[in-house]
Amino acid sequence: METYEPRAMAFGAYTMVFYLRLTCLPQEERGALLRRVDEISDSIWLLEPHYWAKLEESLFARDAGCVLIRHADVMVGYSFYQRLHVDGARVVHRITTSLLPEHQGKGLYTAITGRIIATEQQAAGDEPLYVTLRTSNPISWAANAKWCTVMMPHPDPSKTDMALCELGRQVAQILFPRDPLEIPSMVLRGTYASIAYREPQHHATPEIDRMFFQNPTLSSQDAFFAIGKVRRFASV
Repeated sequence: METYEPRAMAFGAYTMVFYLRLTCLPQEERGALLRRVDEISDSIWLLEPHYWAKLEESLFARDAGCVLIRHADVMVGYSFYQRLHVDGARVVHRITTSLLPEHQGKGLYTAITGRIIATEQQAAGDEPLYVTLRTSNPISWAANAKWCTVMMPHPDPSKTDMALCELGRQVAQILFPRDPLEIPSMVLRGTYASIAYREPQHHATPEIDRMFFQNPTLSSQDAFFAIGKVRRFASV
């Protein structure tokens, strides 16, 4: 049995509690955790009731980790991620990350991302590390892209990396087998048919924002399946 050893890290007025393995969470605490995850998600997303609680069995069956964000001893955010090996490549998939609106814009998403990537890069050693996420949020795309040599899709079509797109297709086929992925656009068709942001999330950089909101290939029910190759020795 795995040891229950969360690690707490301070970030300003916040505490990030890091679980390298979701299976380290005691069985009796999982239901309450996912109920709080649903409460936080509901402030940002339009989802069916108890969306994450219903996924408890499949979520905890994965090779996954999580970061919980606490403020004044109250959980105000979370991030779940999954580890995969695909065609010899080591991949970290960002399952979901959300913060209560009043705690957004404080650098927490970047801090979470950096900690996850640094931890998984250390475990990878000399192996290349890739990060993926399903997203319709340009802020999330940019926060992950900053750790990568290149991220697909890219606002500049001349930077398209077909080998990276192909690896993304293989990963997406494992994670979202019912949702067809188009390459090189990296559009995952119909994957957000039953979920949506309550308010659109915009990025201050025009070319990044246009890729999401002025893209004729992307409908409200679609999302990008983004993939990036992580820079070696990324610092946090």
